[in-house]
Amino acid sequence: MKITNIVNKGRNNNKKMQKEKFEKIKKAVQDAPLSLRDKKVLAFRFGFDDNICRTPEETGKMFGIKNRVVVRERIRQLEGDLVRDGYLTSEDLIK
Repeated sequence: MKITNIVNKGRNNNKKMQKEKFEKIKKAVQDAPLSLRDKKVLAFRFGFDDNICRTPEETGKMFGIKNRVVVRERIRQLEGDLVRDGYLTSEDLIK
């Protein structure tokens, strides 16, 4: 087997795994008992509508939260809630 075939196969597997991870996170956010605003924050953060994953700072700007520390902490709390409540594992959130 040529090295290019091996590399391409690896890339395809990686894309498939990323898509599966994305879908799992999306379902977890939809199913979790979060407020509508919290769901919107996570949907924007993970790019559910446009497939563009954003930083906590970009997410905060979109929602009018200027304090970066507050935004990072709140997103960390929401992600932690999804893990603690069994909707995701911590590995699911590693990019």
